[in-house]
Amino acid sequence: MPGFLKRLFKKKSALPLNRKNLGVLGEESACHYLVKNNYAIIEQNFQCPSGEIDIIAREKDTVVFVEVKSQYEHTPIRPERKVDARKQKKLLHLARYYRRLHLTPETPCRIDVITVILSHDNKPSRIIHYKRAI
Repeated sequence: MPGFLKRLFKKKSALPLNRKNLGVLGEESACHYLVKNNYAIIEQNFQCPSGEIDIIAREKDTVVFVEVKSQYEHTPIRPERKVDARKQKKLLHLARYYRRLHLTPETPCRIDVITVILSHDNKPSRIIHYKRAI
């Protein structure tokens, strides 16, 4: 087959998503992962005056606050490294706020981080779940 025809019929990769859509796709992938692993999703994108919790889920009797980080393969910085000390402090504050509003003090809680790595065609190629990350 001539070179120009090979280029014409070559499988094209999907266009990269903007930051917001990348986050939405990552959060949806994380929710599917959690449900598949026997978590019940309580709420997505819980908003409060000081920020947002990506996913609130339940695993047995434990309420799990989940921070989702998404990025494409071959990005030099690992997504979980974006959850620095400042972000961890904010997540603790948000989890305490939610707990005061909706849970009893005795309810077991934890904060997890899920990273979603997307392939060039915008499909999750890897999902890594860090339990008790904070």
